[in-house]
Amino acid sequence: MKGYVAHTYTGRHHAEYCAVLIPWIVKRCGLTPGRVVDAGCGRGDCIGPFVGEGFDVTALDLEPPGQYADVTKRVPFPDGYFDVLFSKSVAEHLREPERMLAEAFRVLKPGGKVVTMVPDWRYCQRGFYDDCTHIRPLSLPSLEEMTKLAGFISVDAFTIRPGIGWLHGPAWVWEIITAVVPYGLLGGQRFCHRRHTMAVAVGTKP
Repeated sequence: MKGYVAHTYTGRHHAEYCAVLIPWIVKRCGLTPGRVVDAGCGRGDCIGPFVGEGFDVTALDLEPPGQYADVTKRVPFPDGYFDVLFSKSVAEHLREPERMLAEAFRVLKPGGKVVTMVPDWRYCQRGFYDDCTHIRPLSLPSLEEMTKLAGFISVDAFTIRPGIGWLHGPAWVWEIITAVVPYGLLGGQRFCHRRHTMAVAVGTKP
């Protein structure tokens, strides 16, 4: 939907979130620096953090700053071009997210990894359709299954819930947030609720 990015992503909260998220994802998912495509990059908040981790970043979206591309169709890159395809909060906006994973499989090198993050339907049901562009609810089990059906192997599926340690206690803590005081003070509350639980699936192309 035209104008969605500018309407939805305002202020510094999301950029600060991504600045902490991406280094953690790189470590947690065992990503090795190389060519990464940020499929559905939105405002581009993940580009800088990926560059900081040593990646050569290509950003795709229907709006700037990404290179224009519909990630459910054939993107303008050859087979086996990328080492990593990363997608955060995109699949739930697609009628057929399976097509994005199929295209991810095509453009990844053998041994390349796909990392897909979506709001976990098990926790966000009440507010999911408050976003008028949300189409396809996905849960951790369905995201894991979809990744396997796309041909990826060694699929690692887990959930994360951004939180603030001193506010919610050990059961609610997301370890990478607690040390980031500015983020915690300025915008942490936006991301620390149960409904913000994200499902993550990491798969490897054989």
